[in-house]
Amino acid sequence: MFVSAIVLVPEGFDAHPEARFPLIIFHDHFVTDFNDFRTLRPTPTSSRLQRALPPGGYNRIQQQEAYKFYQQWIAPGFPRVLIVKIQHANPF
Repeated sequence: MFVSAIVLVPEGFDAHPEARFPLIIFHDHFVTDFNDFRTLRPTPTSSRLQRALPPGGYNRIQQQEAYKFYQQWIAPGFPRVLIVKIQHANPF
């Protein structure tokens, strides 16, 4: 079984190499990136799914929530944790 991981480190991680952080493990299947985290503002899309849904649609909402999470992640009062997203290369 092939397992890979993507790690999201907190703001200031490199500045404090001796610090310890709580760990959150997120299990997923067939992921290639941390798509729940977006450093860019949401952009309009023209996918089939986007056209099938009401204005704004799922793609736009997903981008908005990912960008909102990024904004919270870098905010001074947000808890500093490590997030590991594990890819299980099987459909179960």
